Amino acid sequence: MQRTAKEYLKELIEEVVKGNPELREAGDIVVLPTAKEEFGEFYSNIAFKMKKGFRSPKDAAEYLRTRILGLNPLFIEKIEVSNGFLNFFLKNTFYYDVISEVSRGDTRSLTPSPITKKVLIEFVSANPTGPLTIAHGRQAAFGEALARILKYAGCDVVKEYYINDAGRQIKLLGESLKARYSQLQGINYPIPEGGYEGDYLVDIAKKVPDGNIEFDRFAMEDILKDISGDLKRFGVSFDRWVSETGFFEDGSVDKLLKEFEEKGLIYFDEGSKWFKSSVYGDEKDRVVVKKDGSYTY
Repeated sequence: MQRTAKEYLKELIEEVVKGNPELREAGDIVVLPTAKEEFGEFYSNIAFKMKKGFRSPKDAAEYLRTRILGLNPLFIEKIEVSNGFLNFFLKNTFYYDVISEVSRGDTRSLTPSPITKKVLIEFVSANPTGPLTIAHGRQAAFGEALARILKYAGCDVVKEYYINDAGRQIKLLGESLKARYSQLQGINYPIPEGGYEGDYLVDIAKKVPDGNIEFDRFAMEDILKDISGDLKRFGVSFDRWVSETGFFEDGSVDKLLKEFEEKGLIYFDEGSKWFKSSVYGDEKDRVVVKKDGSYTY
């Protein structure tokens, strides 16, 4: 293909214009990306430059729409006229062709943006309480692909894995591993209610050196090692692994909650602390600190 979508659309408009003497005074043809998905992928204001033979830009745009579609363009799904603008919607086949070219190493149809933006993409971030699932694989593929596209487009991309290593689920993980370890030692030690019963904990329990370790940390570190290895084999890597516990240990959480309280965004109700998230469009306010003093997820 070796042409960008903008070049392809511009050529179509030029072909219609050059075939009509009254349209040749339209001047430079500009095709730009739309700001909203509802307006398609690209638009042109060329109809506003047509002074002869049309009562309004809308009439000129309708004329161009008919003539362009009459050329049977391969990659256009439809063209809509909105307030005199031509809005172009591309077929999925156009993107399939671009992806096919890129997969073969041909990136001539891609145009990186000259504008550098900082982008943080946090994805996968599976709880370190068990192996990855198929759903996590989908998240990994989507996040990695998005990161690569944004990087090629000129963005300064950072890929982050957020480790949910604080809270009740980690305590349950530790108790579950301790139960599996004890069972291997011939001790009747049941898995706690709501704990983790997967056989993977039996394998981890076989690695436990003795009963004096921190079972929650041992289990989590072993699981994270497997997660990291699986993602690496899948072709997914992260620039940084961020620990939830770290935000509590360095005081970041308490500092942020204090700032929210000073701004009147925290209130007490039914023994809990609530964040006024509804102010920012959420369907309801959210509990941030529960009655027992523990933090919500």
